[in-house]
Amino acid sequence: MTNEELFFDALKAHRKSNNIEISEICDFTKINHRYIDAIENGDFTVLPVVYMRLFLRAYSDFIGADSFKALEDYELYTTGKVQKKVVVEPQQETESHSPIKTIESTISTGQIPSMKIATGASILVGLFLVLYWAGQVTNQQNSVVENKPDSVNLIKHDEIAPLDPKVNPGDESEKVEEVKKKLLSN
Repeated sequence: MTNEELFFDALKAHRKSNNIEISEICDFTKINHRYIDAIENGDFTVLPVVYMRLFLRAYSDFIGADSFKALEDYELYTTGKVQKKVVVEPQQETESHSPIKTIESTISTGQIPSMKIATGASILVGLFLVLYWAGQVTNQQNSVVENKPDSVNLIKHDEIAPLDPKVNPGDESEKVEEVKKKLLSN
């Protein structure tokens, strides 16, 4: 980019030199056509800065330009200065306990640590024992319900002899005994 040429004009020239149509960029990046036009014309007020930076990066990457340089030029063009970026590299841990690292190490080595196998087996045995115990309790409850004595048998009205004052009291006791026998036989 020369001092006279603006960065967005250079990006447009780079796109044209690679014979890339705007519609191709829109189809691939899903960025609206008017935002691509805004980038190539230097109209950066159509979107908030965050979106414009994202779209500018995607546009630059698609046409094969240096997106880092394009973003620096965008900052210089819009703010007049370039913020210094501090890149912080993650520290290397000697032993990682994060689940992602563990999965990655498992995939790379192809082996599952014996401690994980033992833990998994213990969980399965515990689950089996709990289910077995629940089944036993259920069976005991079912057997108690099956052995429960029947509810009180109701005596039908026609089975009871009417009390007749003319009948001897001894005769009533015989009829009561007959009714008891009928009830017990059912």
